[in-house]
Amino acid sequence: MPVSTKLFPSADRIALVGLKEEDIDKVWEELGVNPGAAVGGCIRSIRVCPGTTFCRLGQQDSLALGAELDKRYHGYALPTKFKIGVSGCINQCAETCIKDLGFVGKPKGWTVLVGGCGGARPMLARKLTDNVSSEEALQLADKIINFYEKNAKKGERLGRFIDRIGFEEFQKAILG
Repeated sequence: MPVSTKLFPSADRIALVGLKEEDIDKVWEELGVNPGAAVGGCIRSIRVCPGTTFCRLGQQDSLALGAELDKRYHGYALPTKFKIGVSGCINQCAETCIKDLGFVGKPKGWTVLVGGCGGARPMLARKLTDNVSSEEALQLADKIINFYEKNAKKGERLGRFIDRIGFEEFQKAILG
């Protein structure tokens, strides 16, 4: 059975152990893989599930939306780390409920979640809106990221930023 060589965006990581620092870039080049943005104040690799492409439960094409988000934002500098997840159904295999920005596929479109995070002080994301198209989801991502970039304090995750200004204010700023 042939294996696909097409790479899809996800937040999986590869550890290359025992390399000399000066050889790392050459190894990534030989592998044909973008090393990604795993540290610092930026948008990390977009985490996606198989969605309608490979999963019988998928309601929306999470791979296509995730790939476009990754192309637009991966490594984009922000006040602190920012994680995005895209799940093709309500099972949320991409852990969208604990991402700064999450998209959950449903029969009529995407549900947009904001403000989640894992770690020592976990927060569940809150629903911003429902039933948006993929194009509208991309437009909302842009508005959210730009608003966060302009108004958040250094080191302040999106959920804490939303708590500081109030969810209703955030909703009004993003949805109008």
